[in-house]
Amino acid sequence: MKHYVSEIRQPIRRTLIYVFMTLVVSLLVLVMMLIVLGYTINQNDGKIEQGSLLQLTSRPSGAEVSIDGTDVGSTTNTKRTVSTGEHTITYALDKYHPWSKSVNLSAGQVVWINYARLVPINLVPATVQTFASVASMSASPNRSYMLLHEKPESSTFQFVDVRTDDVRTTEVTLPDGSLSVPTKGAQKVKVVAWSSNENFVLVRNDFGNQTEWVVIDREHPEKSININKTFAISPDKVVFAGKSDRLFFALIDNSVKRLNTSDKSTSISLATSVDDFSAYDDSTIAYTGLPNELGVRVAGYSQLDFRKQQIIRTYHNTDKPFFVAMSSYFNKRYAAVVRDNQLIVDTGSFATPSSSPDLRRVFAKDIPSGVRKLTISANGRFVLLEYADKFAVYDIELGVYHQTQWTYQTANQKAAQWLDDYIIWSDNGGDLRIYDFDGANQHDLMKVTEGFSAVLAGGGKYVYGLLQTDKGYELRRVQLVL
Repeated sequence: MKHYVSEIRQPIRRTLIYVFMTLVVSLLVLVMMLIVLGYTINQNDGKIEQGSLLQLTSRPSGAEVSIDGTDVGSTTNTKRTVSTGEHTITYALDKYHPWSKSVNLSAGQVVWINYARLVPINLVPATVQTFASVASMSASPNRSYMLLHEKPESSTFQFVDVRTDDVRTTEVTLPDGSLSVPTKGAQKVKVVAWSSNENFVLVRNDFGNQTEWVVIDREHPEKSININKTFAISPDKVVFAGKSDRLFFALIDNSVKRLNTSDKSTSISLATSVDDFSAYDDSTIAYTGLPNELGVRVAGYSQLDFRKQQIIRTYHNTDKPFFVAMSSYFNKRYAAVVRDNQLIVDTGSFATPSSSPDLRRVFAKDIPSGVRKLTISANGRFVLLEYADKFAVYDIELGVYHQTQWTYQTANQKAAQWLDDYIIWSDNGGDLRIYDFDGANQHDLMKVTEGFSAVLAGGGKYVYGLLQTDKGYELRRVQLVL
C-alpha cells in the first residue's frame, strides 16, 4: 500500500532541508574564513586560536623547510600557518649550509621570511681581473658597477661592470682641471657616493689643507663638474639630494643649502647652526644642531619650503655622540635619534608647510655608549648603530632590537655595509664575512684586503671582493647560486 506525504508535511520537510543546507554551507564558509585568517585548533588544550602566516622563500629556492624540527613537507617558496609564540624555521638544500631563523609571532601576523640567502658549503674564489694598484673602491647602489681608483692623485678611474658573468672594465679620465692638483704635499681622492641611477659618482679630493667635491659623469666624463669651482663655495660636506642626480645638499659655514647642477643655482638655507646632516629626499634633510648659547642641541629636520626648522628632540649640555636619521617604511615616516647611550625611534605625522608635526615614540632603549654612526637601511626597515667592536639593529617592522659582536676584530674598524637589504658584511681581519641583520647565519666567503668594497652582483649569483697578492690587486668573486 502506497503512503503519501501530506501536503502539510511536505513544506516542513522542504524547509528543514533548506535550513540544514544553509547551516552546512554557513559552517563551511565560517571554517574556510577561519582557516584563511589563520585559526587553528591548539593541540594542547583543544581551543580554537588565531595563528600566524609565514611566507617562506629562499635564494636559491627549493630548500626543504622545517619548523621547530618538524619537516613541513614542502620546499621554498611556500607558506605555512603556525601557532603564535616563538618558532624556529630551518632551510636545508643540498650543497648549501643550513639556514635558520627564530621568530616570535603574534596572532594574525603575516611574516615574510623572504631574505634567506643560502651559502654554498664549498666556495672557490676566482680571479676575474687584476690591477697594478688600487687606492679606493666603491660599489654602486644597485650593485651594477664597481668603481676603482688606482692612484690617489690620478684623474683616471676604472668602472667595472659586474651585471653579468662577463666582467667588463671601462676607463674614464676626467678633463684637465676637474681635480685640483697640489703644488706640494699629498693628495687623496675618495669616492663618497653614487647617484641612485648609477650614472654619477661624487668624489672628495683632499689636497694640502683644502677639500673639493667633484661629480663624475660615468657616461659622459667630459661633463663632470667640480662643485667648488662651479658654485664658488668650499663645502664641508656634500651629498646627493635623495634620488636626484642633479641636486645636492651642501654644508657651508654650518648652513645647509641645495645645489642644482643643471641650472647652477643655489637655494636659501634649509637649516642653520648645523653640526651634521643627512638627506631624506630631494628637498628634506635630517640634522643635528650645534650647541646654542645655553648649551642646547637639537635633532631636527627641514625642507626647502619650510618657514622654520622642525625639532624632533632637544637635549641640554650634550657633548656625547649625537645622531639623527630619517626614513620611510610602508608609507610611514620614522626618525631615529641616538644621544650617547639612548636610542629613540619616533613615527607619526611630520610637519608640512601647512600643518604641525604629531610624533609618537615607538621605541626607546638604553644602549652601550660609544656609537660611531647611525644610519637607516635603504629599504627603510632597519636602524643601524655602528660601534668599534659590534653593530646593533632595530627592526622597525617587528619592533625588535638585536646586538651583534663582530666575529673578527680590527684596529681600524670601517663602516658597516649592507650586502643586500638584509645582510651586513665586514672585512675585519681580511675575511669577507656576512651576517644577517640580527647577527644570525654568519659565514666567511673569502679572503679580502681590508678597507675596500664588496658587492653582491649578477642577480645575486656572485659576491666580489678585492685581495692584494704578489701579482697585484685581484678582483675576485665567489659563486653563491650554483
